[in-house]
Amino acid sequence: MKALRRPLVRGVAVVVVLDFPTGYAYLGEELPARWGVSREALFDQATRNLTARNKGQLRCSGDGEARVLGVGELDGYDAVRILTPGLRKAAAGLLGDPFRAAIPNRDFLVMWGRGNAQLAAQASANARRDFEAQPYPISPLILEVWADGRIGEVH
Repeated sequence: MKALRRPLVRGVAVVVVLDFPTGYAYLGEELPARWGVSREALFDQATRNLTARNKGQLRCSGDGEARVLGVGELDGYDAVRILTPGLRKAAAGLLGDPFRAAIPNRDFLVMWGRGNAQLAAQASANARRDFEAQPYPISPLILEVWADGRIGEVH
């Protein structure tokens, strides 16, 4: 079975899963047609489900240009929470719009403003290290994220 996926940035795709008390299962490419729904409807519902699951564990350290935000739900979905509109809007309100983010593994989402070059360099090094060392790696890339949902790679 090929998993239902949507590209996010280079080397990263979003997949839809069914979450069970003892694990999860990837939705297959064939399911939208079999269920009579669009691919976008499934991704939209998955985002709404993730939003409903949020407990508001947005952590903040520092202030001004040194402010860093992190998500700490620790449920295997921290990185993908960058797709939830409420979190993006809250982060943009604290960090500026757009802001930067890293998702080196599934249990890690860190965000910071664009104005601090030293913080950006440190975050980039940390993202690469965590991507290489931690389980469930996603990407060492630094992302630029807008409150309106656009997400791109910082070059």
